[in-house]
Amino acid sequence: MYSQRLKKSDIIISIDGKDQAKDNLCVEIFLRSSKCERIDLGEYKSIKDLQEDAEDHIKFYNDERFHEALKYRKPINVYRA
Repeated sequence: MYSQRLKKSDIIISIDGKDQAKDNLCVEIFLRSSKCERIDLGEYKSIKDLQEDAEDHIKFYNDERFHEALKYRKPINVYRA
């Protein structure tokens, strides 16, 4: 079901091959952050509430949060540089 939804949205699914553990490192870090900093702390009354909070977290994560791995810069600033 999940992969079908991605395909319908023309999203290419990337699956790690052997010895490619670092391929999804950034996504794994983001998902961990989302889970620990938002989802586990939230009490959502509906899927819509969860979706809105997820969108808010993506904006915060990329535009406002300083990242140690980026020498304490924001991803949006690194991307634009």
